[in-house]
Amino acid sequence: DPYCIPIVQGIQTGLQPAGYLPLLMDAQTQRGLFDRYLQMILERRAEGVVVIASWVFDETNLLSDVQKNNVPIVIVSRDLTERGVSSVLVDNEAGGALALRHLHQLGHRRIAVIRGPQEMFDSEPRWKGMQNAASEVGIEIDPRLVFQLPNLVDPTSGFEGGLECAQRMLASGRPFTAVLAFDDLTALGVVRVLLGAGLRVPEDCTVLGFDDVLPAAVATPGMTTIRQPLREMGLLASEWVVEAIEAREQKKE
Repeated sequence: DPYCIPIVQGIQTGLQPAGYLPLLMDAQTQRGLFDRYLQMILERRAEGVVVIASWVFDETNLLSDVQKNNVPIVIVSRDLTERGVSSVLVDNEAGGALALRHLHQLGHRRIAVIRGPQEMFDSEPRWKGMQNAASEVGIEIDPRLVFQLPNLVDPTSGFEGGLECAQRMLASGRPFTAVLAFDDLTALGVVRVLLGAGLRVPEDCTVLGFDDVLPAAVATPGMTTIRQPLREMGLLASEWVVEAIEAREQKKE
């Protein structure tokens, strides 16, 4: 998953000076596999856990198992602070507003939107930010040009969802000059469909993504995107988990 790679790089960078060895497990968006990996981690007495929540999972088992074993945990891309878990994430509402304001400044008034999967934590606040910004600048988002991605099954789901939403967008017959996609892979799917339909990007239609992952950085045409500081998020998560480990060891002394 191109979203996870820079976060993992940040985690590794943060752990190296502290002398901790990262053990990397990919749950492949499967809840059962995630639970089994978590159990294996705890059985092998891991000193800390960092979870990259780039998909939907049930955090109940995660919290109960980790807290029962007194293992420090930090979660990236999901807010579990109310349940006592240190959480690293961006302000999705501000990011959604920033994206819409940028399109407005470019002169766009008819903007199609592809929302994220309903169950994903990022989706609702990002959509709320878009709606608030649209209201502030006087843009009315046509509900017939608002689409929603299905739940992510694998890292390519966003791209495939972008393909499908863009096809429905064109078939709707509603005029639009810009597309605000949930993330970069979705935006890349939109671009492919638009180009296939004979439209020029960005001359005929601007497409804006979110995250600034590597595929977006090297895409042709170049991708406009709202950048998440992914590597920095991973680095911060590793620093927090190391601090928690050291604090726990001091208590033992």
